[in-house]
Amino acid sequence: MPEKIKNAKIYSRYLNNGFFEINNKDTAILLLHGYVQTSKIYKPYITKLKEIGDLFVPTLKGHFRHGIVELTDNQELIESNLRLARLLKKRYKKVILIGYSLGGIMSLYLASKIKPDKLILISTPIDYNYSAFRISAKYLFANFKTIKKSDRRSSITKYLELYKLASRVKKKLPLIDCDILCIHGDKDNFALLNQSQYILSGISSVNREFYLLKDIDHLALEHPKLVIPKLIEYITRN
Repeated sequence: MPEKIKNAKIYSRYLNNGFFEINNKDTAILLLHGYVQTSKIYKPYITKLKEIGDLFVPTLKGHFRHGIVELTDNQELIESNLRLARLLKKRYKKVILIGYSLGGIMSLYLASKIKPDKLILISTPIDYNYSAFRISAKYLFANFKTIKKSDRRSSITKYLELYKLASRVKKKLPLIDCDILCIHGDKDNFALLNQSQYILSGISSVNREFYLLKDIDHLALEHPKLVIPKLIEYITRN
């Protein structure tokens, strides 16, 4: 068991308006959300996941409102989350990283630094060639109906930071050596299915697993009834 947490505020400085659920388990689960989202996307997952680990769900820098991103440097996404991941690695017996889309890219970076016990990626893009970039940008434009008109220009320019971060993290794939599960929808038109295949072929991990969500697009987290059972089965598996 970890040292009992008497002052939970130690974690607050890293969560950036996110939240945590601490019940003094021996496992820490760090959940990172996607682009133009906030930590609230994981709310449907809390009840089940907190039974198997203490939960830490930051809101990524620049993501204070759903659909709006104010970000000037992808390094801002890394710093506080890396400090939090290292703190969890120090204090807990086991650390699980779960990342969705942009959060998956972040989780790959963190995994290259701290070697978690398990890494779970959901709908994660990483290999942005010209064709893939055009496809994902087209998806983003098609979903501008959820973004205020006055913020469109800002949001699409900030999207380039996601692209640059993915290119940066892509080089670190050979450094990742932990148990890994990639979850991907077969109808994903933002991060194409071959993105998970690229990740699994590029890492050094021996234990690699892929889980296909049938008839599901990029918004996989909006289907907790499909995703949660697989998360629990994988996290609790010896």
